[in-house]
Amino acid sequence: MPAFKDLTGKRFGRLTIVDLKSKGIGSGKKTFWNCKCDCGTECIKESYAITKGYTVSCGCYRKDVFRKMQKEQNKLLEKLEKGIE
Repeated sequence: MPAFKDLTGKRFGRLTIVDLKSKGIGSGKKTFWNCKCDCGTECIKESYAITKGYTVSCGCYRKDVFRKMQKEQNKLLEKLEKGIE
């Protein structure tokens, strides 16, 4: 089993690790961290997901990407509607 790594104070994407929430002991146990996102939200995330890059924010990143995609789609629809008229 790999040695425990203290992630306190480190940044992963938009998340800053505040402190340890719970440390997994034994096989199959997961370690959780209290995190603070750049947007100001505090959340609890699992160590593996953070260190492997599967989790980069509290969820605000996904919302930002979705909003950007919606804006691009709306612009495209406007161009198409102008072309049809």
